[in-house]
Amino acid sequence: YLGEVAADAFFAREEAIDRYQTVRREIQARDDLTDAQRRARLQAAEAELPESVREARAESRKFVDYEAQLQALQADPDTSQAEISQLRESTFGAEVAERLARVEAEQADWDRRWTDYRADKARLDDAGLAAPEQQEAVQRLRDQYFSDQEQVRVQALDSIR
Repeated sequence: YLGEVAADAFFAREEAIDRYQTVRREIQARDDLTDAQRRARLQAAEAELPESVREARAESRKFVDYEAQLQALQADPDTSQAEISQLRESTFGAEVAERLARVEAEQADWDRRWTDYRADKARLDDAGLAAPEQQEAVQRLRDQYFSDQEQVRVQALDSIR
């Protein structure tokens, strides 16, 4: 109904993505390809995508690649904080690296507090307190470890554990 020019203008990007996804599934399903052949064919298929889609995919892969490299560095006890900082900066640039370092530090702090809280709560659970005393003690723990905003998250996490 639209004609080829109008249809291309409206749907070419989506059709290219659909074609890529189909080809990608076909490549992944083939047992006769080596890993290197599979990677090469996937790269060739991705090269057929519009440039804006390729750029978006590359940008999203950047963080996945960073996470893998970060885990590898953190697994090595000899890794220094400077090496991790260098990885952040080389992957994302100085400004983003600084923000990411703050976020990672905040997450590490949360993880530490959550672990300590769960250990203290487990001891409370084992203490055999009556329900009202148990609730008060748990609330004191939450107040000790978490801000009011964080306590909403803690309550939700407690309810599913």
